[in-house]
Amino acid sequence: MQRLEQYIADMQNALTIDEAFSILQRELRELGFDRSLYGLMTDMPSLSLPAGHCILGTYPDDWMEYYYARNYEASDPVRDSIMLTNDPFRWTDMEKMVEISARGKLMLGEAHDATVRDGVGLGIHCPNGEVAGMGFASSSGKVDLSPYTLSILRFLGMEFHSRFVQLNTHRLRKNNILLTRRETEILMWMARGKTTREITAILSIGGSVSQNTVKFHQKNIYEKLEVNNQTSAVMKGFFMGILTRADLNNYI
Repeated sequence: MQRLEQYIADMQNALTIDEAFSILQRELRELGFDRSLYGLMTDMPSLSLPAGHCILGTYPDDWMEYYYARNYEASDPVRDSIMLTNDPFRWTDMEKMVEISARGKLMLGEAHDATVRDGVGLGIHCPNGEVAGMGFASSSGKVDLSPYTLSILRFLGMEFHSRFVQLNTHRLRKNNILLTRRETEILMWMARGKTTREITAILSIGGSVSQNTVKFHQKNIYEKLEVNNQTSAVMKGFFMGILTRADLNNYI
């Protein structure tokens, strides 16, 4: 327990994403996992980040080059499984979750030969449909894959992802995106699940406001936050500190 508490403290004190990833690696090595990968399975509009299979990783470079050259991404059962669940899973259990093609089985066999063994996957599903994924493996193939170990991996992975989001949020705040008072108010009502018509009615209590005016402000919000829909605007507003957790209570 004390080690996990220290991990949380160290992770929260990490000043860069690379530092946070190094702290994660330290704990994974204690469990016997010297291979790991963190990627974005979908675009993340809330952080202005595009999808990317391997943002950070310690898988062998030659294996990753071979993986991309063979276009294994398109038939990777680990990716498919990550999209289905928040729970960590052993690669050996994936056949219970997804249909693995012959090409997918070939990829798993070749990964084993490339010293990416005893694999575990973890999907991190965010409230607005954004998905990050993590992979953990061992070069020796002699690690404990008990339910207890899987739960520890989930904890370690989620803490890292949380810090990843926080550090990227700090990056966005430095861009000094400023919403007007009226835009902030409208974004708050959007987060509370109100429609454009309902927002118009609420704002009209203190004076006449048209739906076109509300739509104009919503368009400005989307442009300033660099998003193209309400869900992304709300989640990005939350990550940037424009909205509070209380504002999201009726949204997620």
